[in-house]
Amino acid sequence: PNTQQRTDASAEVLLHLDDAGFRYGHRGGRINRRRTGHRTGPHRSEHRSSRWIFRNVNLQVRRGEVLAILGRNGVGKSTLLNSLIGLHSLTEGTVHLGGEPLDSLTATERARRIAYLPQMEGRGISYTVTEYLLMGRAPYIGLFSSPSRRDREQVHTVMEELGLLDLAHSPLDELSGGQRQRVGIARALADEPAVLLCDEPTSALDTESTAQVLSLLREIRDVAGVTVVIITHEMSVVREICDSVTLLGHGQVLQT
Repeated sequence: PNTQQRTDASAEVLLHLDDAGFRYGHRGGRINRRRTGHRTGPHRSEHRSSRWIFRNVNLQVRRGEVLAILGRNGVGKSTLLNSLIGLHSLTEGTVHLGGEPLDSLTATERARRIAYLPQMEGRGISYTVTEYLLMGRAPYIGLFSSPSRRDREQVHTVMEELGLLDLAHSPLDELSGGQRQRVGIARALADEPAVLLCDEPTSALDTESTAQVLSLLREIRDVAGVTVVIITHEMSVVREICDSVTLLGHGQVLQT
């Protein structure tokens, strides 16, 4: 792959994709076929299901590495990220997390190991910052249970480390975009993940907020040793914090 490498080559491979491919209509999806007495051409859903969103993707991401996935709109970046979260099952190939097949893990096990940061965190949500961060502890809280002292201590620690204590009782929908993204990162860290997946985390931010978010992501890598995978269009993000870069195009990792 088109990869710019700056991380320690001896570090453990934490996330490994081997010949990964995905198309709709397979493994849990449904291919709808028009049932008529005569052939009128393929149904629109057949066109969709026959097109590979991505295919033959091979990636190795090491512990503590920050990987950027670059590519134009529509080349499968977000779908690839959703496959890493476990929202999509691969049509072919495998994903291993810490040496274990991702599809062998329960939803709770995946949620404890992988956290996700969307493009704009917390928009239109009226929960306070503390309440929202406690939701990040959901994989550790029973279905009908309340947050434990350990959960509340973890949330307090993360807020303290990220400088959010003064916003603890503020509703998310009253915060700026940069503040919401900081809260989103805090919620991810409250989960104590091994991997953080970010879908264009700075795309809607101004220059100052972008710098703050990138500083936090760098700290996550350097201090907590979390592996970070970022989808981005911004070369400034790549230059600032990324250890390696993979270019995705036409549903495949482009070769150099």
